Amino acid sequence: MAANPAFCRLFGFDDFQIMASTVGRNTQALYAQPHERDDLLAQLFSHSQEGVRKDVQMRRPDGTTFWARLSLRISHREGKNRPFLMEGILVDITESKEYQARLEFLTTHDEVTGLHNRRYLMGLLESLFVQREQETGTDYLCFIDIDHFNLINEGGGHLAGDEFLKLLAQQLGQLKAERFSLTRLSGDEFAILLENTYVDEAIRFAEQCRKLIQEQKFIWDGKIYSVTASLGLVPIQPGSHDASALMALADAACSTAKRQGRNRLHVYSDLSPEMRKYQNEVAWVSRINQALAENRFVLARQLIIPAKGDGGGHKYEILLRLLGEQGELISPVTFLGAAERFGLMPAIDLWVLKNLMAWYQDHPEELAKLAQVSVNLSGESIGTPKMHRKLQQILEVARFPMNKLCFEITETQAIANIEATRAFIASFKALGCRFALDDFGSGFSSYGHLKELPVDWLKIDGQFVEKMDKNPTDAAIVRSMAELARAVGIKTVAEYVANPAIEAQLTEMGVDYLQGYAIHRPTLLTDPLLLGLPGAIAVAK
Repeated sequence: MAANPAFCRLFGFDDFQIMASTVGRNTQALYAQPHERDDLLAQLFSHSQEGVRKDVQMRRPDGTTFWARLSLRISHREGKNRPFLMEGILVDITESKEYQARLEFLTTHDEVTGLHNRRYLMGLLESLFVQREQETGTDYLCFIDIDHFNLINEGGGHLAGDEFLKLLAQQLGQLKAERFSLTRLSGDEFAILLENTYVDEAIRFAEQCRKLIQEQKFIWDGKIYSVTASLGLVPIQPGSHDASALMALADAACSTAKRQGRNRLHVYSDLSPEMRKYQNEVAWVSRINQALAENRFVLARQLIIPAKGDGGGHKYEILLRLLGEQGELISPVTFLGAAERFGLMPAIDLWVLKNLMAWYQDHPEELAKLAQVSVNLSGESIGTPKMHRKLQQILEVARFPMNKLCFEITETQAIANIEATRAFIASFKALGCRFALDDFGSGFSSYGHLKELPVDWLKIDGQFVEKMDKNPTDAAIVRSMAELARAVGIKTVAEYVANPAIEAQLTEMGVDYLQGYAIHRPTLLTDPLLLGLPGAIAVAK
């Protein structure tokens, strides 16, 4: 036996003589697994022409191990009865093996907490479905969403957030329950699969989790943080076979717990209004995606007219309709809730702007008559920098006069991420676009937020306008909004103008522009507008 210095150093020896005196002819001791050497030799002699190449785990005399790629071959010496020569090359591949093992670990585990991840849970559910075809059992899936987890991230940084999640994973993992699997889904969301569990046991265990999280005190950098959790519990019905659908139901139950006030458990029921609404929204997702793919959305418009005088060109808001399978026009009220919940609004926003720009390119005479067109944007589009670039690219390609475009942002969306909203407004105002704050008055701190957002138009929430001729309180609120907007130099638009009496009230209050069924009923963008007197606008059919 002979070996070069590099081979000796891999096993912790300075030279071959020391290695030979320590190991002797017992080369089997260099292998971490028993009989590994004998198995290799057996393979080698059965494939003597080709040789053998294999990844094996080796052992040093001090007990430490490393991974090596071992290549062996037999060389036969010339002449009869001459002994053969076995040659081998050993390459240290420990780092590569560790990296591979890390990747394999991360495919089924969460990097922060070490718990199993969403992918693993999906596979576990699929296996459970198959198992339940052979044997009966009652199982439950519980989703856990940490309430106000952002307070820890914002107060102590993401390192604090990660440490809290590790601590919580450890605490939840120590709870006593028969056959339960804990996973981290993403962010501040966990899931627990309870197998062979009665409903009262599942509820009791979920409540135990909720109380544990509520009582958890997390100390970071001298500060004490406390959070709560919203939980959704779903029974796994006999015959279940769709893991994604099951997880969607658990997520919906969890969201219901949040809407009901947080720090509570909501148990799924087919009969609950929340679940019916959610299932309806799930059904709409594929229809929306299909409508986008088949270009079955339709643009409509509703005029916005000046309360006094001439507006100097057409002003209108672009509205969306969906062309149904039977050719019917479906109102956005029916499907936008599903689009918002399942993240489809950015795709819809892009479709609207792209198709609107294409229509103006095909109808330059409409563009010449246009003073301002208002386009609604979702909060998700406003808060995503990638969407900013896509919207800007559409406008640049169309060479649309930016001063004729007004983006409408609802007050609720604006204040949900006010920093992103301000950045978006600043970016597109620099291009010449205008902005309207829609549904103003619907928030809790409307007047305070107005001074933070440099908008050009204030659209008074229609809930205060539509019955103001019969409700003095609504009328007083509208008047105060009009006076505030005038004081800060912002134009006002009143929505939901339902009759001439309301129109007269708004004009007397000094509201600048009017919009509603008493002014103009929405029509398709392709229909020509016939302008009549304010309050009596006719639409060509």
